[in-house]
Amino acid sequence: MDFLHFKAKKVIDIVLMDVVWAAYYIASNWMVAKTSSPFVTGMIMRASALVFLIIYVLVKKEFRDLFKQGKVTWLLFLIGVLGFTTDAFANIGLKFGSISTGTVLLKTDIIMANLITIIVFKQKLHVNEWVGSLIMLGGVVLVLGVGSKDFQFNWYDLFFIASALSVTIDAFLIKHVRTKYGTSSDIIAFYNNFVVLILFTLATFISQDFRLMKNLEATYPIFLVALAGGLAQTCIYIFYYINLSRMAVWKVKLALLFIPIISLIFGLIIYHETITWLQGLGIGIMLIGGAIVVVHIKVKKHRAILAHTAYHLDAIPNDEHAKARELAQDEMAEIEETLGIEDPEKMEENEKDING
Repeated sequence: MDFLHFKAKKVIDIVLMDVVWAAYYIASNWMVAKTSSPFVTGMIMRASALVFLIIYVLVKKEFRDLFKQGKVTWLLFLIGVLGFTTDAFANIGLKFGSISTGTVLLKTDIIMANLITIIVFKQKLHVNEWVGSLIMLGGVVLVLGVGSKDFQFNWYDLFFIASALSVTIDAFLIKHVRTKYGTSSDIIAFYNNFVVLILFTLATFISQDFRLMKNLEATYPIFLVALAGGLAQTCIYIFYYINLSRMAVWKVKLALLFIPIISLIFGLIIYHETITWLQGLGIGIMLIGGAIVVVHIKVKKHRAILAHTAYHLDAIPNDEHAKARELAQDEMAEIEETLGIEDPEKMEENEKDING
């Protein structure tokens, strides 16, 4: 696998992650409208995904590994619990609060990811990375069509923030289990989905929403949407975890901000919707914000490589040596990503590990 081929595959995996996530949102919203219950919908979608995941781990000959996780098992269950609370908190917020407010607050996970990266992992984020992230978030608000009059904060909107925090912590925990213990992404996905399915099933009975299933006819469209939703959820696990293995959490969260644009495209194709000038402006703003972050990361990586080379080869004057040392230390995370993960040979080994 050459370098350019890998770079192309990396971009494709990011795009596919956003596409399948947008597809899942469409299928999930349709099913909620039919069942009148997010808990029943979550149970159906996760049950469908479980079928695909069982087939997936069987094909990759990882089924026996599900029962050999040892002390990591409790972390895998915790990942599932956080996955459930992400949906549960969002549903509670939507029950009492505004959809517009909730939609915006749920996107604040990018800010939380940035803060956790800085505070917990002591990694520096340049002002350009912050500015680009905030510009993109502003563009998302316009794409979603949320105006200042629609945004009103109330105490129950804290559930939206709790949901955003849950999904952010979940992402860091998934990356931690993947990198520290070498647990297969497929194993993490299976446990995640299984635990969420159990909790959605319990929530369905506790809330007595199971009664609504009596009115749910087993028609072809419902079966097809459940199948499509389960497949989309399975693909989310695959591509989301692959990208978490390759990139920092905050970068993955940044890529996920493009999901509303993908949803708009689906709306144009499936529902023949139109894009307003405000949404078009939002798309432009998001692209500008994304460009700011991408350009800065490219410059940052280039400086890291130069500093790394100069420091180890003594290719610079002595009076600049200390500066090179400081720069190399500051950029160590990016150096590792650039010279390690993105090195073609090492990346090929990483790809084999990810894909089994």
